[in-house]
Amino acid sequence: MDISYDYYKAFYYIAREKSFTKAASILLTSQPNLSRIVRILEDTLNVKLLNREKNGLSLTDEGIILYQHLNIAIKEIENAEDILSDRLKEDIGIIRIGTTETALNLYLARILMEYHNIKPNIRFKITNYNTIDAIKVLDLNLIDLAFVTSPIKNNNSKKVLEFKDIIIGGSNFNNSYSLTELSKLPKIGLSSNTVSYKYYSDLFNEKGLSYDIDIEVSTVSEIIPLVEKNLGIAFIPKSLVKDYNMIHEIKTDLDLKERQVLMLKGNFENRITNSFINFIKDENKPN
Repeated sequence: MDISYDYYKAFYYIAREKSFTKAASILLTSQPNLSRIVRILEDTLNVKLLNREKNGLSLTDEGIILYQHLNIAIKEIENAEDILSDRLKEDIGIIRIGTTETALNLYLARILMEYHNIKPNIRFKITNYNTIDAIKVLDLNLIDLAFVTSPIKNNNSKKVLEFKDIIIGGSNFNNSYSLTELSKLPKIGLSSNTVSYKYYSDLFNEKGLSYDIDIEVSTVSEIIPLVEKNLGIAFIPKSLVKDYNMIHEIKTDLDLKERQVLMLKGNFENRITNSFINFIKDENKPN
């Protein structure tokens, strides 16, 4: 049906206030105009929406149904208008970020703290993804920025941090193993649909060995408690292993190259997100 949004909005305020007078004041229009709009709505929808009673207005069953749906729709529209309005202001608004847990712990949490100190009115919506999913939602413009870990193939990425993985084990494991021995040990790690899994798997496959996960976890933070219980070895960023007496680094001849935390920018340009990106660029400039 071709019904103006303004008509629905007028009915919404009439129904909410249970008064033509109050609705007219809010909408800066006249009561006769609102009465005309209600008649058009009722004729077009072929239902009665309001009961005019001595004590004021009441909604019919059909009017209640329409109001309930409009209540959701109009609030969502107003929220969208507020967000778009905020994006025009440098120091007020929301930045939507998708991040891997590793990128969050190694880099992003610290940057958010530092940025919040100078831009306290900018809010962040942080959602946890693996690298592959973060890139997908970024391409759909559901987030403004993504912080992920290498290796990935993306020309739009910017390195913000380098880190190195180590192999860790509990007290039941030796301090060193040959690569062949290492491949046979039980392993704890992220699922096969993650970039980290593919990276480690490729390292082993290059040597003609397999990389099999015995205990699959969904987040990096779940790895260390399981390693402490001697349930397997694990690959993990070195800087995330701190003050754990029950685990130690395992040495081997596997070449673990440096990896990176990468920032990926979405297609949507706005001053708020650009302000945060410029802060990161300045933070990463050589002293």
